[in-house]
Amino acid sequence: TVIDDLDFFPDLSVVEHLDLLARAHGLVDPDALVDEVLEEVQLVPQAGQLPSTLSSGQRRRLALATAFVRPRSLLVLDEPEQRLDVEGVEWLGRRLKQEIEGGLAIVLASHEPRLLEAIGARQIIGVNMVDVNVIGARNTDMPRNSRSRGVDPARSGAYMAEMRKMLTLQDGGALAACVRPQ
Repeated sequence: TVIDDLDFFPDLSVVEHLDLLARAHGLVDPDALVDEVLEEVQLVPQAGQLPSTLSSGQRRRLALATAFVRPRSLLVLDEPEQRLDVEGVEWLGRRLKQEIEGGLAIVLASHEPRLLEAIGARQIIGVNMVDVNVIGARNTDMPRNSRSRGVDPARSGAYMAEMRKMLTLQDGGALAACVRPQ
């Protein structure tokens, strides 16, 4: 999971945040990895700055960078494109596609169809993810928004089984919930 860009340690610089994470996870050659990720997210000039001095787009890039300096087999992202410019969204699409090709599973919510297309995500469109609790749901559970639309409760078990199937990423890949106003 990518940390929220409000969760940075106030007294650590950009490079110190990434260095702390890389070393805490015992990665081989953390200095080289941190340098590589700083270059990739275009924060080399800001490496010595405190996160509070960064623009909102730079803070988002730093938050994303925190995911790339630690081991991962699953990446959970909530609207990672927020506050990124067009170039940043394109970079993110390329990076996530590279991660998927390396075997990483990604679950994300996004309002950016171009990002989802870039990574080849299977999409659940128009689902109100606040109302859907699939993880750990019983077969008799049914999302609140479906009940309010008169879905037959007898079909709820099949609905939840299909949702679980869609959320299972056994071979890597990406699943996205593209939440759009209905």
